[in-house]
Amino acid sequence: MVGDRRWISDVTEHYYQEIYCYCRRHVDTDDMAYELTQSVFLRFCEQYRSVDRRYVRAWLYRVAYHLCADYYRAEYKRREWMAPMPPDLEDPAHLTEDRGMTDTELTDAVSYLLSCLSESERVLFCERYQLHLPYEDMAQRRNTTAAAVRKRVSRMRSKLKRLAHRLFSVLLLLWK
Repeated sequence: MVGDRRWISDVTEHYYQEIYCYCRRHVDTDDMAYELTQSVFLRFCEQYRSVDRRYVRAWLYRVAYHLCADYYRAEYKRREWMAPMPPDLEDPAHLTEDRGMTDTELTDAVSYLLSCLSESERVLFCERYQLHLPYEDMAQRRNTTAAAVRKRVSRMRSKLKRLAHRLFSVLLLLWK
């Protein structure tokens, strides 16, 4: 029993920062990375008897990966499908069948789409598409790899596409 406690303590001390950094690269905030890291080590404390001591690092990473994936699934449901439509887009009175969107309406639609992104996604969008920063520079700012930034940009673009599809589907229904 004392040996088990010592092993848990050693594993936590040795891998905590590494797992925290892994989680931080995959979520938006330090607080969420901290919570996920705590969850990883809580599961480790609960299941340490079933963990092969030779593969403890791999086990920790696998749990962290799954917790980050669960976090993104929950965020996806919460942010994207529950996002309210702007009141002016819900009211079809100002739309007529004989015209398309004005520049102001298009600007409002784009602003709405960007407002549905998290703060870190908006910064990513700005850096990539307004400032035209290369992935390597964006990676340096985040203390991560260019591949990780490319993946985040890809996810952000996919999210914008889904939101745009939803928004413009509603607009098409309103114009009919």
